[in-house]
Amino acid sequence: MPSVVHFAYLDSVGGSGRSAFRIHNGLREHGFDSRMLVGKKHSRDADVQVLGGRPAHLGFLLDRAGRVASDVTGLQDVLIPSSLWLHHHPWVRRAEVLQFFNTWGGFVSFTALARLSRGRPVVWRLSDQWLFTGHCIYTYGCDRWLTGCGHCPQVRGERALPFDTSGLLWRLKDRVFRQANLVIVAPSRWILDQARRSPLIGRFPVHHIPNGVDTSLFRPMRAEARAALGIDPAVKVVVFAAHELGKDRKGGHLLRGAMEALPDLPGATLLLLGEGTPRLPALPGWQVTRIEYTGDEARLASVFAAADVMASPSLADNFPNTVLESLASGTPVLAFDVGGVGEAVRHMETGYLARPENPADLAAGLRLLLQDDQLRGRLGSRAREVAVAEFAKELELERFMALYGSLDEKLKAPSTET
Repeated sequence: MPSVVHFAYLDSVGGSGRSAFRIHNGLREHGFDSRMLVGKKHSRDADVQVLGGRPAHLGFLLDRAGRVASDVTGLQDVLIPSSLWLHHHPWVRRAEVLQFFNTWGGFVSFTALARLSRGRPVVWRLSDQWLFTGHCIYTYGCDRWLTGCGHCPQVRGERALPFDTSGLLWRLKDRVFRQANLVIVAPSRWILDQARRSPLIGRFPVHHIPNGVDTSLFRPMRAEARAALGIDPAVKVVVFAAHELGKDRKGGHLLRGAMEALPDLPGATLLLLGEGTPRLPALPGWQVTRIEYTGDEARLASVFAAADVMASPSLADNFPNTVLESLASGTPVLAFDVGGVGEAVRHMETGYLARPENPADLAAGLRLLLQDDQLRGRLGSRAREVAVAEFAKELELERFMALYGSLDEKLKAPSTET
């Protein structure tokens, strides 16, 4: 079996980190030698190692200085000293496949990809749009990534720059990618299409492998889950889950607007699951309860199974794990029709898709789902069916293992997969 090393900033929390950890564990169960190099470690897995060493180590100190220099110069994700000798890391040296889930945030410099991909396949699973933009994680409809970036509308956005270096960073990526051999994996057809159109990564083979979900863990178990969490069986419950609830991109402020329009839903409860504090002050008619964020997937499964509706009001997203986990739990999802979300949340089939950034439509969907028990039950049953048939983690692993087995051929010619 091939030796695979995964790169992810986090190992068992956050969307990208949880995806990487799930695949890593699944590969080991199938006999693969699988390891992870991360920026921050949350698990106790001996096959997960922090890149750059512990805080007192020279590599850590150099990388921290590099991140400071990157922030000052605007050369985001470029000045990471440990990336210069990353190819000498013992795990990397013996790996037959390197698989990246993200590197942005001062974890690994993208300039290392050319050297790392010499003589071995490098698979990049797109967690977001960063790989083919100058610097942003999501473009929010901006199409400058097609022509070289520059004049960036997100200079002061989620990944703020001291000044606009987005065009320079785009050109640096172009120069590196001309010397690299990558295989791109797209979890959603939305980002698959963008990858193929990208001047930066459209030159590489692109494959569609949807995220997977453990359907034996995330399953319908409403009574059991509510008993475990101490939730009244008669209460209507909406869960809002995200690693960082306070980020504007997660849409907490729009969910608040929708909930403020529905003060008449008796006994309705909002469960907040995640870190940070979304902008959700006291809401008339609603009880707001926070559940401590945990990497324990069994507890996450209880939260999603206990809910009547899972709210995912993100302004931009790819193919969220939380959406799939909710569907597998038999809980319909209320979401904006952005990115690849609609590939899993199918309007009036597995949930309710609202018009993007429209709290009134979000409120209409929330009222409908909470008041119509029969409809909610039908959508929940169909959600479970779709999750098992299309997004089971076994399918995801089979597709990755098949990809690894065919990499020699795939690296020689563009993919024709859809």
